Amino acid sequence: MKRPSTKSPRTPETSPPDKAGEASDMEIFRQLHLLKRLLNRARVGKDHAQARILAHINRRDAVDQQELLRLYPVKPASMSQILVKLERLGFITRPRSATDLRRRSVAITPAGRAEAMARDSNYANNLGKFFDCLTPEERKSFHSILVKLNGNPAEPLKTSDADDRL
Repeated sequence: MKRPSTKSPRTPETSPPDKAGEASDMEIFRQLHLLKRLLNRARVGKDHAQARILAHINRRDAVDQQELLRLYPVKPASMSQILVKLERLGFITRPRSATDLRRRSVAITPAGRAEAMARDSNYANNLGKFFDCLTPEERKSFHSILVKLNGNPAEPLKTSDADDRL
């Protein structure tokens, strides 16, 4: 018989502060991670990888499948599955290279361009609503904190080049 969990689910509202009444560094990072997930979900919805790859192809019109593998940290089989789904939806085409039949180019279709633009428009609309819960003063403070964190010269966290492309 499975034992019931003694851990209570935590939501952003119920996460306790530390003993001094301040949030721990770990809790702050956890909240930032949740915020990032919410923003990503607002941008691309459920099919995050498909949307990111479609947006990249839309910016470039056509790319080599190997370039996508270099840019996005997914396994080749997963990339193939994503591209097959996008192709079935009519958002991309994948013609074989004339010089090397093993290689495929990935090109956006008019339907794919329309989908990418619709997702961008949807994101802009969602983003406008996202910060409605903040007062103008809170928005200003939040912006100041983000600017300060993003401009921190100490750079406490090492990031890879792949993180910058995401």
